[in-house]
Amino acid sequence: AAMPSASSAASATLALYCTVSAVSSYGLSSARRSRRASAAAAAASPNGGGVVGVAAPPLPLEWTQMGQQEGGEGPYSVVRYPWDVIQDLTADETDLTLVGTHGQKITRMGTDLSSRYPHLTRLVIRSHLLRKMEGLGHFREGLTLLELYDNQIEKLEGLDGEGDGDREGGESEGGGAPTKGVGATLTTLDMSYNVIRSMKPVSSCPHLVELYLAQNKLKEIKGLKGLKKLRKIDLGANRIRIMPGEELGELENLEELWVGKNKIERIGGLEKVRTTAVTTGPVSV
Repeated sequence: AAMPSASSAASATLALYCTVSAVSSYGLSSARRSRRASAAAAAASPNGGGVVGVAAPPLPLEWTQMGQQEGGEGPYSVVRYPWDVIQDLTADETDLTLVGTHGQKITRMGTDLSSRYPHLTRLVIRSHLLRKMEGLGHFREGLTLLELYDNQIEKLEGLDGEGDGDREGGESEGGGAPTKGVGATLTTLDMSYNVIRSMKPVSSCPHLVELYLAQNKLKEIKGLKGLKKLRKIDLGANRIRIMPGEELGELENLEELWVGKNKIERIGGLEKVRTTAVTTGPVSV
């Protein structure tokens, strides 16, 4: 199904996308392609557009010999942090984009990531080998965009300030009250193409406008109730069968709901909005 135009997206009509399409074309919706094209253009500009990008160095030996290292861990056996990939990062960075399509693969975010770069408001670590979310607890201005697309992350962590990886229980450095989680300021969260099994922690993101969780291992929808600012949700290519009304019923500003490549049997909670349904099979709404 084609994404609606900007004018139609701005209307009160919810576009419900259930069309089954190839993962390659499904995985990058028009909205996501547009956002990434802008980020890529900024990274490629002479001044970087405020974005720190990565020039593609020669493919490292350990990456070309996946699975051949002792212990059978392949590239995961190499511990590599963001500051190992870009040597000239400074504490004043506000927009950090690290794309691992070519070159060195980052395997750890680092528990002190937000302490090293406290002014970040946008963080993109795409197509690397991350298994865990960590180091997200000390951004001073507040992170508004977090994209960890195409990694091997198993669960959503640090959104509520707990299990952040840099402190026990999300406590402040002085041992006081729990620190506000990174989810408190996020407006865009893209965790597509990982191995996440539960989306419940998104409930800690009250200002979320765009949520991308396509191509994970989700079986049920949790955590959306009360996120009234959401406009775009992408849950395609998961294992979801039922979309409960109690999770969707309060999403009064929702404009786009992508659920292709699931086995949806029932969708509830959309009675309060006009719905344009595009399907290739029987779906009960």
